[in-house]
Amino acid sequence: MRACIKKFPIWIARNFYLPWLDIVAFKLFGVRVKSGGNTALMDAWVDVEFIEIGKNTTIGQGAIIMSTMVTQEFLIISKVTIGDEVVIGGYSVISPGTTIPNNVVIGAHSGTTVGQELEPNWVYWGIPARKFRKNEYGSQEESEEEVARKAGRLKLNLTIDEVELLEREEKKKIKKLAREEKKIQKKVVKVEKKIEKGALKRIKTEKRLETLGQKAEEKEGTRISSRIVSLQMGQTEKKLEKRDKKLEKREEKLNQI
Repeated sequence: MRACIKKFPIWIARNFYLPWLDIVAFKLFGVRVKSGGNTALMDAWVDVEFIEIGKNTTIGQGAIIMSTMVTQEFLIISKVTIGDEVVIGGYSVISPGTTIPNNVVIGAHSGTTVGQELEPNWVYWGIPARKFRKNEYGSQEESEEEVARKAGRLKLNLTIDEVELLEREEKKKIKKLAREEKKIQKKVVKVEKKIEKGALKRIKTEKRLETLGQKAEEKEGTRISSRIVSLQMGQTEKKLEKRDKKLEKREEKLNQI
C-alpha cells in the first residue's frame, strides 16, 4: 500500500514536462540517487524503495528495476545497487538483490537473476545476464585515473614551478634506482667470484682426498701381503715339525729292532 501511494506522485512527476523532476521525486520518496551527475531514467519503471542509483547512469526506455518480487508463494524484498557510469538497455529487467558496479553495460532485452552480483568494466547481455565482452571505455578511464593518482597530478591548477619540481623529484628517484641497481650488480659479481673460489677449493680438497686414499690403500695392501707371508711361513714350520716327529719315531723303532 505504501509503495502504491508513492508511485502516484512519481507518475505525475514523470509525466511532467521537466525531465529532472522524476529524479527529485525519487529522492523525496526514498530512492537514493547520487547528486552531481547526469542520471537519466528514460521512461523506465523503477521501484520506489530499496533502490540506489549512482552518478551518470542511464536506464533505457521500458527497463524495469525491481526491489520486490512475488514468485509462487514467496515475496522477495532485496536492495538493488547500481553504480556510477552504468548503462541499462531498453526493456531489460533487473531483479531484486542485483548489484551492478561501476562502468557496467547491460544490453537491451537482458535480465538479471535474484541476488546476482556483476563485475565492473564488463558488458553483460542475455537472460540471465552473462559476460559478453570487456567494457574498454570504462577500463581506460579507470586506468588513466590510477596513473594520474600515482603521478600525483590529480590536483587541479598546477603551476609550472610545481610541475618542474615533480619532474625533478622523478628524475632523482630514477637516479637513485640506477645507483641501487649498480650496487646490486657489484654485489652479485662478488658473490659469483666467491662461489668460483669455493668450487676451486672443493676440487683441490677432493684431489687431495683421492691421493690420500690411494696411499692408504697401498699401505694396507703391503700390510696384508706381509701378514699372508707370515701365515704361510708359520704353516710350513708346523709341517716341518710334524715330519721331524715322524722321523724320530721311525728312528726309535729301528733302534729297538
